[in-house]
Amino acid sequence: MAQLGFDFSGRDAKGARTNFAEANHAINCMDEQRLSEQQGNELRAAIFTSTPFMDPGVVVSTGAPDGCEHWPAAHPRIPVRAQNVHGSRPTG
Repeated sequence: MAQLGFDFSGRDAKGARTNFAEANHAINCMDEQRLSEQQGNELRAAIFTSTPFMDPGVVVSTGAPDGCEHWPAAHPRIPVRAQNVHGSRPTG
């Protein structure tokens, strides 16, 4: 059971753990478009409207900031698809 717990928490048998969760958070903050609080609230409302089974039944439309709101580095605004690729079909 201990090994199962270590596997799910990213720890090895000696108790050392990886930085997977921290690295994943950093990568997501730099890769994904950051949402304002209003955009996040609108997104949650749209999700609960289209998939009512996901609605927790409590108000979650206010006060839930983007997880990267205070990330110190600015989003690089890198295009998410190939641009100006000659000889291929349009990607947009």
